[in-house]
Amino acid sequence: MKIKIVLQIFSLLLLLLAQRAFPQHCNEEVIWDGSEKVLNYGIDTTGNWWFITQPFTKQYRLIVNGEQSEVALKIDGLTFSNDGTKWAAFSKEKERLYLFTNEGKITLPSLSMSGTLKYTPNSEKLVYSYKHENIETIVVGEKKFQIMNGTGDYYLSYGGERVALLGRLSSGYVMNINGVESPIYDALKPLGFWSDGQFVYAGKSGTTWQIYKGNKSISDRFKDVSEVAINIYGTVAAALVTLPNNSKSSIIISDEYYEPLMGRQYDQAYDLVLHPELAMIGYRALDNGKNIVVLNSVEYAGGEYSGKPRFTYDGSELYFLGCNNDCFLNVNGKNYPILSDLTLSSYYAKKPNSETLAYSTSSAMIVRNLQFGTLYAGKMVDEISDPIYNRKLKRYEAIGRISDKLYLIHCTF
Repeated sequence: MKIKIVLQIFSLLLLLLAQRAFPQHCNEEVIWDGSEKVLNYGIDTTGNWWFITQPFTKQYRLIVNGEQSEVALKIDGLTFSNDGTKWAAFSKEKERLYLFTNEGKITLPSLSMSGTLKYTPNSEKLVYSYKHENIETIVVGEKKFQIMNGTGDYYLSYGGERVALLGRLSSGYVMNINGVESPIYDALKPLGFWSDGQFVYAGKSGTTWQIYKGNKSISDRFKDVSEVAINIYGTVAAALVTLPNNSKSSIIISDEYYEPLMGRQYDQAYDLVLHPELAMIGYRALDNGKNIVVLNSVEYAGGEYSGKPRFTYDGSELYFLGCNNDCFLNVNGKNYPILSDLTLSSYYAKKPNSETLAYSTSSAMIVRNLQFGTLYAGKMVDEISDPIYNRKLKRYEAIGRISDKLYLIHCTF
């Protein structure tokens, strides 16, 4: 305990020294002057910042990148496109539902309730739904699809030509794809559309699961499918599965492979992450009592405890936090010691191919040089969002709050 206290004091001293010695790395700008009460705020991984204010009792306003909505009775569903160039949210004004977007305002039919907002994977089209009684209408450009008894999210092909929705029947579940239903299954886990337009999903019949492309099985039978993922291009998909012998494994589906690629068997497997483009996955596993992190067939020691692995936005690095007596950050197999504020539950951002890492404490965004352990801090605030790495501006960013005043805090390395 004494050692931890000494380390914390030492880290604080380093932080204070960094603020004085290296102020040029971190700066801030005011994005809200505090003239209205701030209820919520954040910054998207694409670099878009937003917040919701309350100018009057039970009335709200959304501000995205400085663009303000009209005062509304309710605002929800804020969504950004994959490339960060577009955004939209539902806005209820005077009992009428609208869409407030970066491209204008869309009026929805009277008496309708908000549904789901999405952009197509290629970021070109806004797709939205609204509900009236038990009917949900999905709008894709000039096309409309009406679904009854839909449940959960809906899925889009890359350009939005096809839409899939999970439907529940008295006898089980089906995938409704452009109005055509799949066979009935006891349980379903949708993945998404493949690049050829076929829908990929995991379906359970009786006591076993299989993975399907269209209505054709493309996998062996499993006792369970616990986690699934697909990239936005529909070229790589993956799942964590339970085999008939109760061991856990992974499966990668790619047109590069003649058949799906099965991974090694482990006692446990969880926290699946998928490379943004290539046929590569990462996940945590337990092997004879040892924590490991798996990158396809490569295994990294996870320490006594380990956090969820992540890929950098370009997929060049897989990184995760692990702990023994002290903690470390593993980047593509190389360990860097971490002695201060980071915990396994911390959210942190990493610039690809750099020896820097950003995370937020209760009052500041901190950037750590992994090689030398040097700390750099942004403006001290009352509270702060999780950081992101803004790939367009090539800097770490977070939103800080002092009372109802908001700052965009950024550090460049």
